[in-house]
Amino acid sequence: MNELLKLLSRYEIESNTKDLIPVLTHNSFSEKNNSRYVFLGQFAYRGIVATWVFENIAGTGTQLQHYLGNLLSQKRLESYYEKWKISKVRIASTAQIDQQKHIFVYAVLGYIVENASEEQLQEFVFNQFIASADHLLPSVYKHKNEWDKLVFLCKQEFNQKPKLITTISDDKTNKIEVFLNDEVIGLASSISFKYAKKKAITAALKHITIEIEKKLTKSPVYIENEKIRKENLEVEKLQVKQVRQEKHLLRNKTHQEKMAVRRQLIEKEAQELDRKRKEVKQKLKEKASKKGVNTIYREYTAEEIAAMSVSKRRNLQDKGIISKGIN
Repeated sequence: MNELLKLLSRYEIESNTKDLIPVLTHNSFSEKNNSRYVFLGQFAYRGIVATWVFENIAGTGTQLQHYLGNLLSQKRLESYYEKWKISKVRIASTAQIDQQKHIFVYAVLGYIVENASEEQLQEFVFNQFIASADHLLPSVYKHKNEWDKLVFLCKQEFNQKPKLITTISDDKTNKIEVFLNDEVIGLASSISFKYAKKKAITAALKHITIEIEKKLTKSPVYIENEKIRKENLEVEKLQVKQVRQEKHLLRNKTHQEKMAVRRQLIEKEAQELDRKRKEVKQKLKEKASKKGVNTIYREYTAEEIAAMSVSKRRNLQDKGIISKGIN
């Protein structure tokens, strides 16, 4: 229900939940149902779309008939059932609607016909059904004909057909002017008629698209969509920022864990070095404690050193017990 309310508010069509309940109620399980809305959607809305196609799309009657049939085909209507999220509305616990999705879409269209203004209807028809159906256009439609594009845009937006006027000066220069409501919207001059015409039409197209853009930016629908787009961008930015922050925190945590392991290793190595240093110191103490009268680590007098053999003296000097300078 919320999605339908949002859809209608986008085009400023007045609506409320109470009014929409019959629209989503099938006649197979309630007397207050959507059958009258379905009728209005099948015939009145179809007529509105047919009028729009007649006024804006090139092609024979048969081609337009096929185009209209494709625009409002059952398969395409069923896609709107999903697009407008009608499937999320609990219509009835016993409802079997797999083969009747298009019926509910017709009911919604009938409700729109009943409650929308002419301008709102035209905007809804174009945005929801025409703009997304270029692939369904009749084969005679000229996608790359600039003049046809200009005529289409002028008729659609200003309800007027542009006029192209050519004047040739004395020096045989072709001056091409494109008029819309007595206003020049495109102008070009050249010796070549073909070049001047193409350039003038291109200038007119540029002028018209700028005017359409100005008109569009003031539209409540555009303003609302732009607001939604900016809000979505802000949400995306916040999500990206959050992902970056999470990655940053994860990197910091990983680095901290790595440094903690490294500090433990350094501390362990330091403890091992300290243990070895103390062990060496202890051995030296033990070695010093062994010095005495009955050991070679005692102190020798000058007479004892002079009396000992050369090999013994040299042995004691190598062990650091007596100084090497003593002979």
